[in-house]
Amino acid sequence: MPSSIQEAFQKALTKTQTHVAQPIPAEWDDETTETKIEEIKTMQTPTAATAEIKRVYFQPTNNVTRITFNYVRDNPGLPRARVTDLLSKQGFNYKSVSSLLGQMIAQGLIRNNNDALFVTQAEYTPLKSSTTLKNKEARKVKAKPQPQPKAAPVEPKTQRVASTNTLLAEEFDADKFVGAMTLKQAKAVYDALRKIFG
Repeated sequence: MPSSIQEAFQKALTKTQTHVAQPIPAEWDDETTETKIEEIKTMQTPTAATAEIKRVYFQPTNNVTRITFNYVRDNPGLPRARVTDLLSKQGFNYKSVSSLLGQMIAQGLIRNNNDALFVTQAEYTPLKSSTTLKNKEARKVKAKPQPQPKAAPVEPKTQRVASTNTLLAEEFDADKFVGAMTLKQAKAVYDALRKIFG
Protein backbone atom coordinates (compact mmCIF):
# COMPACT_ATOMS: atom_id res chain seq x y z
CA MET A 1 0.00 0.00 0.00
CA PRO A 2 1.43 3.42 -0.92
CA SER A 3 2.53 5.57 1.97
CA SER A 4 1.51 8.92 0.51
CA ILE A 5 -0.83 10.42 -1.99
CA GLN A 6 2.05 11.44 -4.22
CA GLU A 7 3.21 7.86 -4.58
CA ALA A 8 -0.38 6.75 -5.37
CA PHE A 9 -0.62 9.33 -8.18
CA GLN A 10 2.71 8.31 -9.67
CA LYS A 11 1.72 4.67 -9.63
CA ALA A 12 -1.57 5.46 -11.38
CA LEU A 13 0.22 7.54 -14.04
CA THR A 14 2.67 4.78 -14.86
CA LYS A 15 -0.19 2.33 -15.36
CA THR A 16 -1.92 4.63 -17.85
CA GLN A 17 1.28 5.34 -19.77
CA THR A 18 2.00 1.66 -20.25
CA HIS A 19 -1.56 0.92 -21.36
CA VAL A 20 -1.87 0.76 -25.16
CA ALA A 21 -4.88 2.62 -26.52
CA GLN A 22 -6.95 1.04 -29.28
CA PRO A 23 -7.08 2.88 -32.59
CA ILE A 24 -10.13 5.08 -33.39
CA PRO A 25 -12.38 3.61 -36.09
CA ALA A 26 -12.00 5.35 -39.46
CA GLU A 27 -15.64 6.48 -39.68
CA TRP A 28 -15.29 8.23 -36.30
CA ASP A 29 -12.02 9.95 -37.07
CA ASP A 30 -12.79 13.38 -38.54
CA GLU A 31 -9.16 14.51 -38.57
CA THR A 32 -7.96 12.06 -41.23
CA THR A 33 -11.04 12.14 -43.49
CA GLU A 34 -11.90 15.09 -45.69
CA THR A 35 -15.38 15.97 -44.45
CA LYS A 36 -16.70 19.46 -44.95
CA ILE A 37 -18.78 21.06 -42.28
CA GLU A 38 -21.63 23.14 -43.64
CA GLU A 39 -22.65 26.26 -41.79
CA ILE A 40 -26.37 26.49 -41.07
CA LYS A 41 -27.98 29.78 -40.18
CA THR A 42 -30.55 29.27 -37.49
CA MET A 43 -31.67 32.85 -37.03
CA GLN A 44 -31.70 35.69 -39.49
CA THR A 45 -30.77 39.12 -38.36
CA PRO A 46 -33.30 41.80 -39.30
CA THR A 47 -32.31 44.02 -42.16
CA ALA A 48 -33.75 47.40 -43.08
CA ALA A 49 -36.16 45.76 -45.55
CA THR A 50 -37.47 43.15 -43.12
CA ALA A 51 -37.72 45.59 -40.19
CA GLU A 52 -40.45 47.55 -41.98
CA ILE A 53 -42.62 44.47 -42.55
CA LYS A 54 -45.32 44.02 -39.91
CA ARG A 55 -44.84 40.79 -38.00
CA VAL A 56 -47.67 38.30 -38.61
CA TYR A 57 -48.14 35.74 -35.86
CA PHE A 58 -50.59 33.58 -37.79
CA GLN A 59 -51.84 33.47 -41.33
CA PRO A 60 -55.54 34.34 -41.49
CA THR A 61 -57.50 31.69 -43.29
CA ASN A 62 -60.32 32.18 -45.75
CA ASN A 63 -63.15 30.79 -43.72
CA VAL A 64 -66.90 31.22 -43.95
CA THR A 65 -66.89 33.98 -41.33
CA ARG A 66 -64.36 36.11 -43.20
CA ILE A 67 -66.03 35.48 -46.55
CA THR A 68 -69.44 36.41 -45.13
CA PHE A 69 -68.05 39.67 -43.74
CA ASN A 70 -66.22 40.49 -46.98
CA TYR A 71 -69.34 39.72 -49.03
CA VAL A 72 -71.40 42.21 -47.00
CA ARG A 73 -68.57 44.75 -47.23
CA ASP A 74 -68.28 44.37 -51.00
CA ASN A 75 -72.07 44.34 -51.56
CA PRO A 76 -73.55 46.88 -49.13
CA GLY A 77 -77.30 47.24 -48.78
CA LEU A 78 -78.28 43.67 -49.64
CA PRO A 79 -80.98 42.05 -47.48
CA ARG A 80 -79.94 39.33 -45.08
CA ALA A 81 -81.92 36.62 -46.91
CA ARG A 82 -80.27 37.54 -50.23
CA VAL A 83 -76.75 37.38 -48.75
CA THR A 84 -77.54 34.02 -47.19
CA ASP A 85 -78.92 32.64 -50.49
CA LEU A 86 -76.00 33.88 -52.58
CA LEU A 87 -73.37 32.48 -50.21
CA SER A 88 -75.17 29.14 -49.95
CA LYS A 89 -75.05 28.93 -53.76
CA GLN A 90 -71.27 29.36 -53.49
CA GLY A 91 -71.16 26.20 -51.37
CA PHE A 92 -71.44 27.51 -47.81
CA ASN A 93 -73.95 26.08 -45.37
CA TYR A 94 -77.12 28.21 -45.35
CA LYS A 95 -77.61 27.92 -41.59
CA SER A 96 -73.95 28.77 -40.88
CA VAL A 97 -74.11 31.94 -42.96
CA SER A 98 -77.42 32.99 -41.38
CA SER A 99 -76.09 32.35 -37.88
CA LEU A 100 -72.86 34.25 -38.59
CA LEU A 101 -74.79 37.24 -39.90
CA GLY A 102 -76.83 37.27 -36.69
CA GLN A 103 -73.67 37.10 -34.54
CA MET A 104 -72.00 39.86 -36.55
CA ILE A 105 -75.05 42.07 -36.13
CA ALA A 106 -75.17 41.35 -32.38
CA GLN A 107 -71.45 42.11 -31.95
CA GLY A 108 -71.57 45.27 -34.05
CA LEU A 109 -69.45 44.19 -37.04
CA ILE A 110 -72.48 44.59 -39.31
CA ARG A 111 -75.52 46.81 -38.86
CA ASN A 112 -78.98 45.97 -40.12
CA ASN A 113 -80.71 49.09 -41.43
CA ASN A 114 -84.28 48.24 -42.57
CA ASP A 115 -83.18 44.76 -43.71
CA ALA A 116 -80.17 46.20 -45.53
CA LEU A 117 -76.78 45.03 -44.27
CA PHE A 118 -73.79 47.36 -43.96
CA VAL A 119 -70.38 46.82 -42.34
CA THR A 120 -69.30 49.08 -39.50
CA GLN A 121 -65.55 48.61 -39.97
CA ALA A 122 -63.23 48.26 -42.94
CA GLU A 123 -61.50 45.00 -41.95
CA TYR A 124 -62.75 41.76 -40.48
CA THR A 125 -61.96 41.04 -36.85
CA PRO A 126 -62.65 37.61 -35.34
CA LEU A 127 -65.94 37.10 -33.53
CA LYS A 128 -65.87 36.86 -29.76
CA SER A 129 -67.23 33.71 -28.18
CA SER A 130 -70.61 33.93 -26.51
CA THR A 131 -69.15 33.07 -23.09
CA THR A 132 -66.73 36.00 -23.36
CA LEU A 133 -69.60 38.32 -24.20
CA LYS A 134 -71.74 37.02 -21.33
CA ASN A 135 -68.87 37.54 -18.88
CA LYS A 136 -68.33 41.06 -20.18
CA GLU A 137 -72.02 41.92 -19.86
CA ALA A 138 -72.16 40.41 -16.37
CA ARG A 139 -69.32 42.71 -15.28
CA LYS A 140 -71.09 45.77 -16.70
CA VAL A 141 -74.43 45.09 -15.08
CA LYS A 142 -74.17 45.56 -11.36
CA ALA A 143 -76.56 43.60 -9.26
CA LYS A 144 -79.19 45.98 -7.98
CA PRO A 145 -80.19 45.29 -4.41
CA GLN A 146 -83.64 43.82 -4.26
CA PRO A 147 -86.00 45.91 -2.15
CA GLN A 148 -87.00 44.07 0.96
CA PRO A 149 -90.75 43.59 1.22
CA LYS A 150 -92.11 45.61 4.07
CA ALA A 151 -94.04 43.69 6.66
CA ALA A 152 -97.69 44.55 6.89
CA PRO A 153 -98.42 46.62 9.95
CA VAL A 154 -99.69 44.42 12.72
CA GLU A 155 -102.14 45.77 15.16
CA PRO A 156 -100.95 45.01 18.66
CA LYS A 157 -103.24 42.67 20.49
CA THR A 158 -103.89 43.82 23.94
CA GLN A 159 -105.53 41.74 26.56
CA ARG A 160 -106.57 43.02 29.87
CA VAL A 161 -105.21 40.95 32.65
CA ALA A 162 -106.85 41.16 36.07
CA SER A 163 -103.60 40.67 37.86
CA THR A 164 -100.02 39.75 36.89
CA ASN A 165 -100.31 36.37 38.59
CA THR A 166 -103.23 35.09 36.54
CA LEU A 167 -102.64 33.04 33.40
CA LEU A 168 -104.11 34.02 30.07
CA ALA A 169 -107.24 32.16 29.07
CA GLU A 170 -105.75 31.24 25.65
CA GLU A 171 -102.94 28.74 25.24
CA PHE A 172 -99.59 30.51 24.70
CA ASP A 173 -97.91 30.07 21.27
CA ALA A 174 -94.39 31.53 20.99
CA ASP A 175 -94.43 31.60 17.15
CA LYS A 176 -97.63 33.65 17.10
CA PHE A 177 -96.21 35.92 19.78
CA VAL A 178 -92.96 36.57 17.89
CA GLY A 179 -94.71 36.80 14.52
CA ALA A 180 -96.99 39.56 15.74
CA MET A 181 -94.08 41.78 16.86
CA THR A 182 -92.17 44.40 14.96
CA LEU A 183 -88.41 44.23 14.85
CA LYS A 184 -88.04 46.94 17.47
CA GLN A 185 -90.46 45.16 19.79
CA ALA A 186 -88.61 41.86 19.37
CA LYS A 187 -85.29 43.55 20.17
CA ALA A 188 -86.80 45.10 23.32
CA VAL A 189 -88.17 41.73 24.45
CA TYR A 190 -84.79 40.10 23.74
CA ASP A 191 -82.96 42.72 25.83
CA ALA A 192 -85.45 42.34 28.69
CA LEU A 193 -85.18 38.54 28.71
CA ARG A 194 -81.41 38.76 28.55
CA LYS A 195 -81.42 40.90 31.68
CA ILE A 196 -83.59 38.34 33.43
CA PHE A 197 -81.85 35.14 32.30
CA GLY A 198 -78.36 36.52 31.81
